[in-house]
Amino acid sequence: MVEGICRYSPHELDPLRQTHTVTCDGLDVPPFHFTGRDGPGLIRSQVNDFDDDLVLALGYNDLSPAAFASGAEEIMQMAEVRAVNVYWLTLRNLNGNYTIHNQVLQGLDARYANLTLLDWHSWSLADPRPMTGPDGVHLTEAGKDAMANLITYALNPKMQCRAPSGIDRDPRPASARGYYLLDSSGKVHAYPNGAGHFGDVQGKGAPVSMQTTPSGNGYWIVTADGRVHSFGDAPDHGDMPRNFPNVQLAGPVRRIEPNPRGGGYWLMGSDGGIFTFGPSTGFHGSVPGALGPGVMPFGETISITATTTGRGYFLVGDDGGVFTFGDARFLGSVYDKLPPGRSLDSPIEALAVDPRGRGYWLYAGDGGIFTFGGVNFFGSVPGLGLCLLPSTVAMRPSETGNGYWVVTDRGWVIQFGDAMHFGDDPDLGPGVRVIDMAVRGRP
Repeated sequence: MVEGICRYSPHELDPLRQTHTVTCDGLDVPPFHFTGRDGPGLIRSQVNDFDDDLVLALGYNDLSPAAFASGAEEIMQMAEVRAVNVYWLTLRNLNGNYTIHNQVLQGLDARYANLTLLDWHSWSLADPRPMTGPDGVHLTEAGKDAMANLITYALNPKMQCRAPSGIDRDPRPASARGYYLLDSSGKVHAYPNGAGHFGDVQGKGAPVSMQTTPSGNGYWIVTADGRVHSFGDAPDHGDMPRNFPNVQLAGPVRRIEPNPRGGGYWLMGSDGGIFTFGPSTGFHGSVPGALGPGVMPFGETISITATTTGRGYFLVGDDGGVFTFGDARFLGSVYDKLPPGRSLDSPIEALAVDPRGRGYWLYAGDGGIFTFGGVNFFGSVPGLGLCLLPSTVAMRPSETGNGYWVVTDRGWVIQFGDAMHFGDDPDLGPGVRVIDMAVRGRP
């Protein structure tokens, strides 16, 4: 039976992968839905349309290993006669037949020079995102993307890929009860299944940052002009236009950071300036104040993160420099991790503090993770083995500190350690991208 074929279009360019497009519409779904038709019969009927490459994902509906072996042999004979290169995806080993089918493919690979096996089994298991639905076969959106990546790299031999490495996954419910994705239109996407959605800021300015309340039953969203929008049980402590009407910002507001003990929040400008809101939120310093008049940091200040006590905070620049204020303890910066003369492959996006105060992580725009203090490394996006890395916009630790999530600008959530996957891949309109993530903790 034919479960699915990935169509390779050399005339289209995918802006994410910056390479020729491979479209995987899943198994047994359009555009190739040949109910009851055998693989050799389909190949025979279309063989005159084949050019240089043929990509196949067959075998999930074959209950007889002998029938599968016979059909696969016939397909390879037809491809060999026409000098067609065949790229055949192995099956995810879900039962004994699938294991035998993969052994059949390995035998063909040893005998046919025009056959290349693509190890979908290992590739899919190494990706922390859910690849299939409940049946273990039909692809999720993340699975389609992962399969397309695998095929794309096989059809573009000049691209340098590497095997996945350093991935630690042990999802546990204690990590959180859900999370939110904020997109650039101001829409909030709540997971799982829309739970805890309290409102959006569409049409109310350019959103830049989102944070949840300690109870997980509310959140704040701040726009670039410093306006704070409160939802659910998030208390309103003011914002830039109301509390500082005469202040001329040197640049857009970048982040909102709540005091973990309650009673207020901080806003941070792009120059590292700090503004306090609420009775329990103190001012402990800023980047302009630390450097002195006229002195500019090497990079742009892009993030503020409070200490677990709420009596201090970290500021970080996109160059990886870390500034500490109040009871925040300096444990190192990216400069301590890089070899002499080596620069970052991608700018730093933010700093995340371990909920138990054991240290902190820095993460870069390519999904790279750097650890400091007593926090653990559970994996990174580059460690997934992807040749072209997605642009990541947020990294959030789990409530236990034993894992974390990384989210891309297309809304793909990748979990590491004990972080649970609650959903991802929101329906984004044209030109809309995800810009931030907030974790919904347990009360």
